[in-house]
Amino acid sequence: STGRLKEAVANYTRSMQEFEWDADSPYRIGRIFFRQKEPGRALLFAREALRREPQFPDAMNLTARIYLQAGLIDAADSQAADSLALNSLDKDTLLLLAEIRRRQGKPDEEIAFLARAALEARNVQSTMVLADRLTTAGDHQQAIQLYERVVHSRNADRYYRVQAAMLAGLLRARFDRDAVAAHGF
Repeated sequence: STGRLKEAVANYTRSMQEFEWDADSPYRIGRIFFRQKEPGRALLFAREALRREPQFPDAMNLTARIYLQAGLIDAADSQAADSLALNSLDKDTLLLLAEIRRRQGKPDEEIAFLARAALEARNVQSTMVLADRLTTAGDHQQAIQLYERVVHSRNADRYYRVQAAMLAGLLRARFDRDAVAAHGF
């Protein structure tokens, strides 16, 4: 997290070599290489993490992201689906599957995964993404309701509440032509 990636890789490598059961270290090395835009090396370490722990959702998601970046949509979909089977409410997996559905040209399924991330996983950021996507799809009323949900959420940071209020107000003013309601946000 401090940017000392070479040291991190060296320490994770040492841990990986010392503890053959350690799946977290190769996963973290894979994340570093993915962040450094070295997907080939990232994939090697993600696969090593999965060899050590076949039911490791984060490593499955990393592998899926690498596949997605490479344009291997079906492989990414399969890997993300396996991850979701292990943790059905994981926000990151749900958002990853939404992105995969978007790239597959399946907007209804994309929105369904976004809705699960927002509503079942109860994630504020996912709620904002879903509301933004519904705005783009033309479902302004549903988007306004989601923005209002964020505005009134006790779990939301002030930044998200203010952003949601602004966007809800803009949608009300633009599409409902209700300046009074728009100003109320």
